[in-house]
Amino acid sequence: MKIGIIHTESTYYAGAERVLDYYLQGLVETPVEAVVFYGRGSKVEQFIPAKYRKVALDGVQGFHPVNLWRAAGQIQAVSREEGGFDLLHAWAARGWDLAGLAGWRMGVPVLGTLHDSPGSLYISRWRRVLMRFSAARLLKSYACVSHALILECQRFGYPTSHATVVHNGLPDRPLARMEPADSKVRLGFLGGFLPGKGLDEMFGILDQLWASGCQNWKLSLAGGTSHAESEAFMAGLAGKYSGRGWWKAIEWPGWVVDCHPFLSRIDLLIVPSSGFDSLPTVVLEAYRAGTPVLGSRIGGIPELIEEGKTGWVFDTKASDRGAAILQGLLEDRRSLKRAGEGARQRFAGEFSLRKMVAEYTRLYSTLV
Repeated sequence: MKIGIIHTESTYYAGAERVLDYYLQGLVETPVEAVVFYGRGSKVEQFIPAKYRKVALDGVQGFHPVNLWRAAGQIQAVSREEGGFDLLHAWAARGWDLAGLAGWRMGVPVLGTLHDSPGSLYISRWRRVLMRFSAARLLKSYACVSHALILECQRFGYPTSHATVVHNGLPDRPLARMEPADSKVRLGFLGGFLPGKGLDEMFGILDQLWASGCQNWKLSLAGGTSHAESEAFMAGLAGKYSGRGWWKAIEWPGWVVDCHPFLSRIDLLIVPSSGFDSLPTVVLEAYRAGTPVLGSRIGGIPELIEEGKTGWVFDTKASDRGAAILQGLLEDRRSLKRAGEGARQRFAGEFSLRKMVAEYTRLYSTLV
């Protein structure tokens, strides 16, 4: 089987690009042949395996009908040179229109992958219309990264009869848990310091915990601000909590290039998202490191967490419940250890790179 993989994003390197990197590293181990099309200037070019031909596309970042037609023609010309593609795979929704047009010109099926909510604020109104049209008319199937995302698609008027779920997967890493230097439970957060990440909710829970006399813990916040809005957000939180004893003891390691060592030395990762998150990669990364997760009941987080076995779920609007869960864990560290072992097992069984690649290649076979 020979496919064309299309990813038009040329500005950002975020979660979808990172998972594409992993996916391509896994796909090279299969019999599938591929050509990877990318937006010129994209960092995607740097990680395309040498086994695969890579083709830069011009003018595909925005929606320009003439550029779209030309890019579709370029894909068609490469297909002829390669002896024909059996299928096109648009790795993200911004490439659905191009892949759909190229597939229509070539007479081959098109698969799309959806990573984020179709109602995300960064998606323009026009792009939302185009995505919905592509899902209905141009794609033979599209894969959502979580069941929660399929429900989001229904909410925004997408047809879902030809939608399926393929969870993201990560390459394995050796388990290397780091023993604590003291008796305190090590809590951690990893991500951007943004309102939608739920830091304000998390701080409210920790403040309740501290005030109740439960203080046998310390917090490490890995990440940082990225723009003026997030800086103002953190300044507001500092103004509210900087006088607390627990705030003064926070560790601030900043952005971490490799999150595995960070996740390997904490006892519990807190994912308090207050905005929809389709499938937080950080949860999978924590599981891979053998670290359980306390996550909010929103988006795809609940379907990742097996209550009491790999982590715990709380409602962000019920901070008392979150504080009660944390207090119970601080009093019973054996539960944390057991959940960490369960998290590692679930990663190996459900969220490995091998499984993601197998599910996509199986899907390819059903569409051709």
